[in-house]
Amino acid sequence: GLQSLSVSENDLDSAGGVALGSSLAALSLLLSLDIGGNGMGSEGGAAIAAALPSLPALHTFIAWDNSFGPEVGSALGAALGGLTALRVLNLYKNEFGPEAGRAIADGIAGRSSLVGLDISHNGIGDEARERLGVEWSHLGEWKSAGADSTGFDNAN
Repeated sequence: GLQSLSVSENDLDSAGGVALGSSLAALSLLLSLDIGGNGMGSEGGAAIAAALPSLPALHTFIAWDNSFGPEVGSALGAALGGLTALRVLNLYKNEFGPEAGRAIADGIAGRSSLVGLDISHNGIGDEARERLGVEWSHLGEWKSAGADSTGFDNAN
């Protein structure tokens, strides 16, 4: 079955996000999903978040700049808890806010497999930023790449 899907920067918008979310359930062997830069909004993002539990092998999830908003951020946080193979997570610039930032931090807590994380430019607030900075200070290359890559120092 399909192991990698990249549809970044295809202007999928909300309807495309909903359609993609509906299709993901059939892709249980998917290892990598890149949906960055599609402006899916909250409706498309909710469909993606709902589909994530059906992707247990997913190790790379890239969903930057989709304007998901706080509710989707919280739903993603809950879904991330089940993605135990996750190694790379890029949720840059999705307008999450502090509550979603805390949910995402909770969702990936203790995930020793994670080697790359970017949730910068989401206004996640000091509490989530501090929790992520402490938990993921071991990220080496991403950490040394600076605040713009990790989001630990400049998550707003």
